[in-house]
Amino acid sequence: MKLDDFKIYQNGKLKDALRLIDQNESGIIFVTDAQDRVIGVATDGDIRRKLLDGFDLQSSIEDICNKDFVSHKISTSREILIKELDTKVNVIPLVDDEGRLQDVISRNNFPITKEDTVYLMQFLDGIAQKAIIQEEWR
Repeated sequence: MKLDDFKIYQNGKLKDALRLIDQNESGIIFVTDAQDRVIGVATDGDIRRKLLDGFDLQSSIEDICNKDFVSHKISTSREILIKELDTKVNVIPLVDDEGRLQDVISRNNFPITKEDTVYLMQFLDGIAQKAIIQEEWR
């Protein structure tokens, strides 16, 4: 996955946005400003609806993008991201502290990472026993 296939500058044209959406095969594009910060999103459906409303392929992506969108910091826990993908959205941009795109996750593209060992305490018959769950690929 190339991040450049998911980004278009705010003055980019709808035609270029559609070309990138076709390349990234995720149905979405992230609109960036001059500092490369994500400022909006547009889906292939958003663009199609605007074309039907009279916009043309030379219209600016900034004129149709959604500026109220879900994003998360690159450091967000897997649990939060999984819950978000299960309930609200199909694709999430992961950004750094300045809002620049670092990764894109989706229900179809969720990287597997190695998690740390987890220690549990369980009580059986009043006796504490320590259980170790070994590192696993999850």
